[in-house]
Amino acid sequence: MRLLIVTYGTEGSTRPLVGLSRALLDEDHDVRLLAERSTLRSARSQGILVEALDGDLKAALEAALFPSPDPEANGPPSGGGGQPPAEKIFARILAQVACDNMASWMRAILHHAQSADAILFSGIAGYAALCVAECLEIPAVDLGLCPETATRRFPSPRLSIALSQRLPEWLNRASYHWMRLRLWKQLRDPVNEARREICRLDGNFRVPRDLPTLYGLSHYLMPQIDDWPESCKICGPWSIRSGVWEPPP
Repeated sequence: MRLLIVTYGTEGSTRPLVGLSRALLDEDHDVRLLAERSTLRSARSQGILVEALDGDLKAALEAALFPSPDPEANGPPSGGGGQPPAEKIFARILAQVACDNMASWMRAILHHAQSADAILFSGIAGYAALCVAECLEIPAVDLGLCPETATRRFPSPRLSIALSQRLPEWLNRASYHWMRLRLWKQLRDPVNEARREICRLDGNFRVPRDLPTLYGLSHYLMPQIDDWPESCKICGPWSIRSGVWEPPP
């Protein structure tokens, strides 16, 4: 099969998909990976065809997390002194980069997906990938690196630790929808404008029902969740093979 794999984020977002891409290549599939430009070194070292998506996330994060030239300001904000915590800054910057580059991402994905049999995607670039899959009428598969499918067993990992600890159990499922809605409010206009202009689709993006979702998570850390739909599977971790390794006693 000819597979296009799409992600956008830090090294931690790209490296697991490099491992998956290499495994798919070893099974004689044709694979191309689109990702943030500063995270592609490991993919190239594995012989994977790559293409950088527009946007400089690394520069945007450095400017936001380390804004002061003061030598005493030697770390990212920790949440004290009125500063938002680093994870909130990261989420805001990632969403802004996505808004600024959504049309460019969709155009690049559409170009490379013309000959693809399916699109596999992860993270925030999934909005563009799903629009292209709909346009070309090819399958799309979500590649999850943390639990994003609603469950009653625990709240969304996107919630702050303090908030998730105070959340009553009956709101666990709702927390996933709430976090998705927060992000969608930021991305709605760029996504819908790009799908109209580039994919010639209506300006009303919707996530497909029963979207196949594969989670690259260890079964030891995250067993299969009993109230997830059949379309969601935990596959075990995706990692880059680096030869035989034995842990010390």
